[in-house]
Amino acid sequence: MDRSARWGFLSVPAGENLGSEAARKSVDFSEEVQIEDTAICEIVQKNLHSRSYHSGRYSVKQERGVHAFHRMYRELMPGS
Repeated sequence: MDRSARWGFLSVPAGENLGSEAARKSVDFSEEVQIEDTAICEIVQKNLHSRSYHSGRYSVKQERGVHAFHRMYRELMPGS
């Protein structure tokens, strides 16, 4: 079974007038981060199939901030 996923992200066409240099820098930075995230996700997905990976909710060493963010977000959501 092929378990690969395909996804993309929106981009602003080259030369598009964004109204300010700050806006252009923000878009450029966003695109750089998305490219880096793609590479990281590909590595993570590959390593999920390794014998040393054990599933779990969070990595205590690597995802403390992610867990804290999710906890704060849940507390602020209506009905939680």
